Amino acid sequence: MVVEEKICPRCSKTYKYIEKRRIKEQVYYYALHFHLDEDGRKHVKKCYLGAETYIYVKRVHLDSKINFHGYIVKDRYKEYLRDIKDYLYRDKKYIKNRSSKKQEIKQFVKELFKSRKWKVSIVALNSLYKKYLNYAIEIGMSIDQYNDIFSSLDNSLTYSELEEMLDKQLRFTNGFTNVREIF
Repeated sequence: MVVEEKICPRCSKTYKYIEKRRIKEQVYYYALHFHLDEDGRKHVKKCYLGAETYIYVKRVHLDSKINFHGYIVKDRYKEYLRDIKDYLYRDKKYIKNRSSKKQEIKQFVKELFKSRKWKVSIVALNSLYKKYLNYAIEIGMSIDQYNDIFSSLDNSLTYSELEEMLDKQLRFTNGFTNVREIF
């Protein structure tokens, strides 16, 4: 029977076993090395191998959906490459959709502007529409719902009054105290 030596990825020495520690929601791994000193006393050296998944790092990179791992996950590099490929594919798809969405937005605002006499310019109306669109999507509102809210705005209002009205309607929809704090 061939016994495979366990080599520590951190220090390249053999280790006896892997210790798993759970602290709150995080799981950490350590390679345990045992050796005897001159007096015959046993000593333990621990090499930190990292977390199973870096939860706190992942929170910073939520948009990419990449899971970062410690030494303990053997195929982590393959996972990183797969996750990066998926992210780039989603991003490429998003960019393609974004250009067609821009045309849809321009068309919607243009039709809305033509349908009524507004106190503000079409450029201002377009700017206001775009300013709150991402937030509306973030809170789970469909573009059609947002368009309905935007279409219901009073055309006799100034830009700042329109902004305040839109702010109130989105705040009411989501329950936030002030939508502008997010921007």
